[in-house]
Amino acid sequence: MKTAVLKLTIEGIDWGELAFRGGGGKESWRKGVERKLKGLERDESGCCDVIVQSAVENGTNLAPMSKDKDKAFNHPRFDINFLQTLLYRRFIGCGDTNGRYLMMDDEGKVYGVDEVPAGEDRLLEWFKQPLLETAQTMSSKLKQIAGLVLLDDNLRRETVMFMKDLKI
Repeated sequence: MKTAVLKLTIEGIDWGELAFRGGGGKESWRKGVERKLKGLERDESGCCDVIVQSAVENGTNLAPMSKDKDKAFNHPRFDINFLQTLLYRRFIGCGDTNGRYLMMDDEGKVYGVDEVPAGEDRLLEWFKQPLLETAQTMSSKLKQIAGLVLLDDNLRRETVMFMKDLKI
């Protein structure tokens, strides 16, 4: 997967309208994009830095309606990779974690899509809530898989090391 940091022009482009049209005419998409753009730090030219990654080729979407999500459940490293992705998204305060925003590649790596870090005030509120709860529902099977990692001594140690690396 390739990653690049780009300058995104905020001024002069109606990003809300683009989201509205791309989101099937849903007003909530427009409002969500406009809300996220308000808080972005801009440079003197009205641009902000964004991180862009290439698409997950032949990826498996973990949304409940995904036809091939069972392929993910059967991958030998899916459980630990899934839990680590949930923990990372929680660490940055991403408020919309659910199966639709999670993809798995052919190597079993799980990627979060559309990760928008929360502000400090929002983070403080979220840390008072249960660890893996999200704004939208997530399949109970996904939550069960994440929980089972903690019952395996080796995977639990690996998870603790991952969390230490996040400086939690």
